[in-house]
Amino acid sequence: MIYVAVGGLPDAVNAFLRTNNMNEVRKVYQSILKEYRDDMVKYAPDKDKPHIRECFNSVPKTVGKGKQEIPVQ
Repeated sequence: MIYVAVGGLPDAVNAFLRTNNMNEVRKVYQSILKEYRDDMVKYAPDKDKPHIRECFNSVPKTVGKGKQEIPVQ
């Protein structure tokens, strides 16, 4: 049950087991998200970086809405 409650990522689960604190779990997720954001644009040309970030940031808005494409402007 803990695995599902904290989202299932091993680092998050371990943080919860170690501290029994959901704020620590949130810190783990924030750290992982920052690493994703930093990594996804690491090798992209500067002109593409804003579009890559926009696409990534739009995913939560479109998940579960049955959309096959993510609108990028």
